[in-house]
Formats: sequence, structure tokens, C-alpha cells
Amino acid sequence: MLRYVGPLQANYVIREIHMGSCGMHVGPRAVVKKALRQGYYWPTMHEDAKKEIEKCDPCQIHAPVPRLPKILMTSIMTPWPFYQWDMDILEPLPPARRGAKFVIVAIDYFTKWIEAKPLVKITGKEERREAAAVREARYKTKMEQYYNKKVRPAGFKPGEFVFPRNEASMVKDQGKLGPKWEGPYRVMEAYENGSYKLQTLEDKEVPRTWHAINLRKCYM
Repeated sequence: MLRYVGPLQANYVIREIHMGSCGMHVGPRAVVKKALRQGYYWPTMHEDAKKEIEKCDPCQIHAPVPRLPKILMTSIMTPWPFYQWDMDILEPLPPARRGAKFVIVAIDYFTKWIEAKPLVKITGKEERREAAAVREARYKTKMEQYYNKKVRPAGFKPGEFVFPRNEASMVKDQGKLGPKWEGPYRVMEAYENGSYKLQTLEDKEVPRTWHAINLRKCYM
């Protein structure tokens, strides 16, 4: 038989196991196992333990620095936009205006831009002519739209709190026990190249910018 506890008691059990006098700052799974061994139970044990441990300052500051990229790595099939296209012809459709009943569709491998044009015939000469027209139609306009489009990198948003990487942790004298992250700081502005402008909790601007690879989210 396990003792069923409420929200306040559950929070106390988690904090006592994780950061109490005998706590080792272990992860959510280990905290839940220890709570069960001590005879405690509540339905949202794993969720509550994860949320509470994420807010632990020592765990956030001393968390290991990830070596993996922030986004999934994908192979590049083409080196630049509109370099390589894939084309196909749709099955015969009901005749439209001027007798067009075929559609040739082209998609750019790099930008995933799609162009489509109706066809009356699907002979080799007609296909080559229309394919060239599809590839060259509005080429300059599409290039300008692609490069001038302002895209904010996926990552941290202005107003969120982050930990920058502690550069002193890279020094050999710092050792493994030194803090891996410093802060927290608040994100002021996000740039297109994946870098961010930060400020302290006292609204003082940090002189340099930080790239996303050297930042991690702060749970407060």
C-alpha cells in the first residue's frame, strides 16, 4: 500500500529527495523511483518531478554543455535556390479553357517552390518548351522574394530567460565542478543569423551577442 499525497506534500517530497540534506540532484526518473520506494504516490509524479527539477538553479548552471547542433542536420541536395528542379505531369483532367487537360508541375529542391502550368498536349517538344517556361517564369522575382524574406530563426523569443555558456568552464583550472552556464539573462532581440542580444535582470545590456549554440533555456 502506498500513501497518496496532495500537491503541497508532493512538491515537498520532490524537493526533499532532489535537493534535501541527502539529495544528489538526480533526474526526474530517479526522484520518482525513490519516492515510490519511500511509499509515496500521486498520479502526476513524473510531470511534477520534471517541472520542479527544471527550476533547480544548481542543476541548470552545472548542466553539461550539449555538443549536438540546435536543429536536425539534413543533407543538402542542391547548393543554391533554383539549381535543380523536379517535374511531373498530372493525369488527364477534364478539359478546361482552350482545351488544356494536362498540368506540368515543377518543384525546386532547395526552396520547395512549386510552379504549375496547364498543357494542351504532352508531346516531347511541348514538354520541353513549357518546362523551360516554368523554370524561367518569374525567376528574378522569386529569387528576390526568397532572399529578401525576413525569417526569424526558430529558438528563443524576446523576453525569455536564457543561460549563456560560461567561457571560464573551458579553462583547465576550472575543472569539472565549475559552472557550465552563467546568468540568467533576458533575451532582448533575435537576429537572422541565429544570434541574440541579451540583457541582465537589471535591464543592463550585455555588450556582445550570443549564438544559439551557446545558450540554453532558463526555467524560472
